[in-house]
Amino acid sequence: MTHLTEMEKTCIAIMGKEGEQCVGATCADDMLCDNMSFAELSDFPFDSKVVRGVISSLIKKGLAVYEPRMPLDTDLYFLSDRGIELYWQAKAGA
Repeated sequence: MTHLTEMEKTCIAIMGKEGEQCVGATCADDMLCDNMSFAELSDFPFDSKVVRGVISSLIKKGLAVYEPRMPLDTDLYFLSDRGIELYWQAKAGA
């Protein structure tokens, strides 16, 4: 079991909800097949420096992935397969 801080849980929930709504997912398998859990720093309700630290922690735990973009595009972050599974477990109250 991976220990998560409240901010990590919030960031996973934000990315998970984005992916769920984007593909109309009803379960983890839906999102694993079409992972659209992308978020940019402005999607999180925290200071961008704080978000970077939280996302960095999630990446180290294998729950999120960083996708650098071209200089004029915004960098993106998304849930890994493990992150998607944790999102759905939390959503189910597990």
